[in-house]
Amino acid sequence: MSIAESLVQLIESPKLRTKLAQNAYKKSKIYNWKKTAHSTFGFFHDVLVDKNKVPGV
Repeated sequence: MSIAESLVQLIESPKLRTKLAQNAYKKSKIYNWKKTAHSTFGFFHDVLVDKNKVPGV
């Protein structure tokens, strides 16, 4: 299905729009700035720790 066809389907289907909006809202609940920051800093920490283990890097 093309992007255009998908958009037409969304325009024509209030039920689909509602379902997708509800699913997006539920999914958004697992994200917050504190978790994102912690994950990002953890990633950089791991990269720096691994860098120090490899000679010549």
